[in-house]
Amino acid sequence: MNKPVLFRFDGTQLALGDRLGRGGEGEVYALANDNARAVKVYSGNGARERHEKILAMVAARLSELTTLAAFPIDPVRKRNGEFAGFIMRKVSGHKALFELYSPGARKSSFPQANYPFLVRTASNFSKAIGAVHASGCVIGDINPSGIFIADDAKVTLIDADSFQLSQGAKRFLCKVGVPDYTPPELQSMSLDGTVRTTNHDNFGLAIVVFQLLFMGRHPFSGSYSKGEMPIEKAIREFRFAYGKRPVGMVPPPGAPLFKHFPPALGGAFEAAFGPAASRPSAKDWIGLLDQLTRGLKGCRDNSLHHYWQGSPECPWCRMERTQGIMLFLPPFKAASPSAPSPSSISFNLEAVWRAIEAIAPPGACPPTPRLHDISPEPSAEARRLRAEAWKQKGLGAGAVALAGAILLASPGLWIFYIPAGWFGLARLFGCAGDVGGLKGQRSNLDRQWTRALGDWQNRCGNEPFSKLKADLYKDKQAYQGLSAELNQRLQSYQQNRRTTQLEAFLNGFYIRRAQIPGIGPAKTSTLASYGFATAADITTPHRIEQVPGFGPSNAYKLIAWRRRLEAQFAYNPNPNQADQVQLNNIKSDISRKEVSLRQKLADGQAALTRAAQQALSLRQAPDAQLQKLHEHKLQLDADIKHVHGSFSAPIGWGAAIFAIIAVLVAIGSWTPTAPVVQTSNTSTSLTPPVPNGFAPVDASDEGTGPDQVTPEEESAASSHYAVRETNVRFRASTSTPIIGKLPRGAQVMGVEVTPEGETKKWLKITSGPYKGYYASAEWNLSLNERPSLDTSATGQRVINESISALREPDPEAETVKELVAGTPVTLIGLTPDGYAEVSLKGGTIVYVPPSFLGDPASTYENPSTGVDGGPGVPLGQAVTAPVPHQALASLITADDYPASALYARQEGKVRVSIDVDERGGVSDCTMIVSSGFPLLDNATCRLMRARAKFAPAQDASGNPAPSATTVTIYWTLPRLD
Repeated sequence: MNKPVLFRFDGTQLALGDRLGRGGEGEVYALANDNARAVKVYSGNGARERHEKILAMVAARLSELTTLAAFPIDPVRKRNGEFAGFIMRKVSGHKALFELYSPGARKSSFPQANYPFLVRTASNFSKAIGAVHASGCVIGDINPSGIFIADDAKVTLIDADSFQLSQGAKRFLCKVGVPDYTPPELQSMSLDGTVRTTNHDNFGLAIVVFQLLFMGRHPFSGSYSKGEMPIEKAIREFRFAYGKRPVGMVPPPGAPLFKHFPPALGGAFEAAFGPAASRPSAKDWIGLLDQLTRGLKGCRDNSLHHYWQGSPECPWCRMERTQGIMLFLPPFKAASPSAPSPSSISFNLEAVWRAIEAIAPPGACPPTPRLHDISPEPSAEARRLRAEAWKQKGLGAGAVALAGAILLASPGLWIFYIPAGWFGLARLFGCAGDVGGLKGQRSNLDRQWTRALGDWQNRCGNEPFSKLKADLYKDKQAYQGLSAELNQRLQSYQQNRRTTQLEAFLNGFYIRRAQIPGIGPAKTSTLASYGFATAADITTPHRIEQVPGFGPSNAYKLIAWRRRLEAQFAYNPNPNQADQVQLNNIKSDISRKEVSLRQKLADGQAALTRAAQQALSLRQAPDAQLQKLHEHKLQLDADIKHVHGSFSAPIGWGAAIFAIIAVLVAIGSWTPTAPVVQTSNTSTSLTPPVPNGFAPVDASDEGTGPDQVTPEEESAASSHYAVRETNVRFRASTSTPIIGKLPRGAQVMGVEVTPEGETKKWLKITSGPYKGYYASAEWNLSLNERPSLDTSATGQRVINESISALREPDPEAETVKELVAGTPVTLIGLTPDGYAEVSLKGGTIVYVPPSFLGDPASTYENPSTGVDGGPGVPLGQAVTAPVPHQALASLITADDYPASALYARQEGKVRVSIDVDERGGVSDCTMIVSSGFPLLDNATCRLMRARAKFAPAQDASGNPAPSATTVTIYWTLPRLD
């Protein structure tokens, strides 16, 4: 390689070292005698175009204003005196920004970088931009290739000779720019004569900050609902994929979201990328990023992750789960190669464990603790309540006495003595003062006591001792397995060594630098936003095809590129320094585990002894919390007794007076007569009392009347209600006469019986006018109360999909019968539990989910089968069904999954009715069963309209006729390879 001969303008010849780089504008060489500086030599017309600008930058002494940009220091010339380039600060030990923010490239270029490192880099980049602006320059062309990062996160901007500079009336413009970082107002414009501003730079600054914080994702790259959306077009149309404004784009799957960052940071991005263009400055970003740094916390599930403490979740765990990648590498530390093995430690595990086994457990805890009893006096509040109660009882007794006097004097004046008696009884039988409140406190105290007692029994019993011993046993097993764990980890490392080398090799090849046909800058940026940065990220065609705009063709090109690179890989089986470090790290980790476990086991005997002694000591002295609750209970008992215990006599007198008044009101008047004695030959009518509205039935052929209800039956009785109008019969048999009817919804008490020879249950009624008689309990009566109904929607309906009808509005209730699609029902109303109460033909009441009900006018039935789910036709028009050219369910594939629904992890079943016209096309699509997600519902109908084709149905004359059919589509999230 022939190096150019260069001179300073003072005539001093430069000694050039190695060539550091080569680009479109020229070459960069190190200075042989100055390790801190380098020389950029222009090629072609670059020297002539930049001559005046470089001299202006040197004259402005920009290189002395900041070290964060590689400004020209001195111009250089050729032997003939022509301007050739300039001397600048050498940027060594730095790597391009792209190698940091991309997770795949970061593993090779910045393996020690964690998320705080990324935030610090973003802050340092903002400081570099601010320093350039403070010097009076505008960068103009902000892009990752001009931003270099050191291992300590310091940032240096190169290509400073392209910055825009003003010198008096003369303005030296920046004539280049990368579309992905160019603000909307400059997109598609010629930059040759465009004057850049710091606000233009603020757009590129915000994009770089976003990429550093969001793992390389570009803010204008995402899933577009209507096809491919190049990034430059998305920028021009303000389609910020992560913002609050609806722009037709959503972030890539698994990408971090604004909820994972401080609200102020999200607001800054909204301002930077919105139409208003009120973009934050470099100073603004420095403050916001410092705030984020102070708010970072470690992830409890992954020690390598750090995120904002206000986030509802760790975004990096979420991203790794979604994309199947590792975002950060563990710290790479060299460990001592002489880590001791478990067998070399002088530690007698058997003796230690025998000592642990010798510690006896404390035994079961006694059922009750030791407590000190007290004899509390009634509180002042109890005395006040008792006095108030006596006042109320006195008032009640007076009212009852007045009612009795009016009754004896004028029995016909019931309008006076009944209200007076009711008022008096309410006062006599009412709660004594606020004793109900005292009893409520007592019930609440009982619940507190139960919880506190259980906690005490756990603490003073065997549970803490047993748990500690179980943990020690696990530690013993782990200690015994350390040798096996060490061998397994060493063997696993050797087995994975080739894979590790191959991944490191592929991570060195960046997609953005590769020459892949059909994969231009726009597609490269989109790939980067979806996590594809290096050849190592190219794994399966399925993952690539999930990126918007990438079909099988592009996926094949990328896979072929990776395979060509894999063919160049050469595995090195010889151990190297990195291998030794990793092996030492494994041995060191095992050694640390060994020391920790040995210490726990050695301390186990003392720890168990302390646990047993603590449990025993808790039993000896009263527990402070239980003692406090015990004293509170005794005080409440004393107060309740003081307030409530002296009112049994007034209540007894009130009950007697109430019985007398009830009898007198029942007979209408009080006239003393001689008692009537019923003799033994008095006949008894077999006609039972019948409720109003029902005529008595002659049941004389049944003998002696209804069965007697025994006390045992009355105690076993439970409340039922009539699900439908129900016959009441003389005996538990359908062969006996009907003596009356229970109207639907009527409440009745009874006990269920099953007589011999009967297969169904009967309810023996234990109260009311039908006491002793029977009603069928098979489907007519229910143990639950009738639910209250919303009757705003009633009328004729039809079952649109086969369903089990339930006896009660409860998913655990008995099934009455199976209803097939097309069954007509009458909707009575909706229950509070979300069920529809419907009546079947014949009057049977059942319950079904409302979603299974359809309008009879829009539901068709296949006349040949009568079963919903296959092709169907409207009755009265066609006599044959439409025949699909292709199975309807196969018309929709995983590739049709709506992008937004895929990102939101939406799944479900969609059932639609398709109207087929005379030509066999789809004229309409109607929802029958929704998935619950509009995206999936709308996609089903849209795709059916576009793709479904039929041999049309025929009418009786053999002519094509309109018809309908149904189809069920199960939208299931595709499996990631």
